[in-house]
Amino acid sequence: MKILVFTEGTLIMHSSAKGHKREKIVEQVKRKDQSIRDYQSYIPIGGCVNKLKRWNQQGAKILYLTSRRDPNEIEMIRNVLKKYKFPKGELLFRKDNEEYRDIAERVIPDVLIEDDCESIGGEKEMTITYVKPEIRTEIESIVVKEFGGIDKLLDDMSKQYNKYEIRCPECKKIFHKRGREIKKMYRKKRHWDLGCGHEIDLEPYAMLRELCS
Repeated sequence: MKILVFTEGTLIMHSSAKGHKREKIVEQVKRKDQSIRDYQSYIPIGGCVNKLKRWNQQGAKILYLTSRRDPNEIEMIRNVLKKYKFPKGELLFRKDNEEYRDIAERVIPDVLIEDDCESIGGEKEMTITYVKPEIRTEIESIVVKEFGGIDKLLDDMSKQYNKYEIRCPECKKIFHKRGREIKKMYRKKRHWDLGCGHEIDLEPYAMLRELCS
């Protein structure tokens, strides 16, 4: 499973945001607080590092997406990820005239996690909004509150399999590796033979679910 996660606002935030409520942090961004441009001092939001580590330990490949274009700023974000021991993963960024959607369409992650961009305009600033419909169906989009973190998302991805009554360990491994293929096939037939003698019912389909209100 490939998970693409946005960095600023979703995983990390400016240092002056520490200790403040989410609404206050959003206001800091709107009034362009001085520390917002100090990318090297950014800090993790909540327990996102441990959350990503759990997913990574379960076999998920983690990719990161930054809003930065300047090479020096990109390196600052990369150093923040290293400093706080985020799981290893490529840090993606927009090149030349690229937009976020171009990266998402090129990578086609199984899961895209990003915040709702409340402080900068909302949905019109989000990645998933502009992804081509035929590709968007291949991506499980999870939108969290800006600066709200990802702590409320499920720790154990295998818990999602309980919805499909997948109890066989071999089935779970296959589902992890072939999740996107299985999702495609669901549009053609309701049941999928995992190849080990078991079938699963794929309705409703979900990989990870946003639990935030």
